[in-house]
Amino acid sequence: MSEGKPAGFVSPEFDPHPERKARLEERGDPIHLLLDAKTSTGAEIRFFMPVLNVPFRLIFAENPQRGGVLNNQLLPAKPFTFRFAVGTTF
Repeated sequence: MSEGKPAGFVSPEFDPHPERKARLEERGDPIHLLLDAKTSTGAEIRFFMPVLNVPFRLIFAENPQRGGVLNNQLLPAKPFTFRFAVGTTF
């Protein structure tokens, strides 16, 4: 046995993003993977309607790092998003 594994054991390799590994190998610097992360910020206001017994939610979001991000229609993401939702978050 080597490294505490049984003889003939092969560790499976699963990489859902092989292009990231290729970019990391090209750059040689793992800090660039952190720079590829995208963030957003926003606010939510909830109104509870006792007659319907359901919360209404108004959601506002800003996407400052939207470069290269697509929405559900595969179009470039907008800088600001406003949504109306009915129900809880879960």
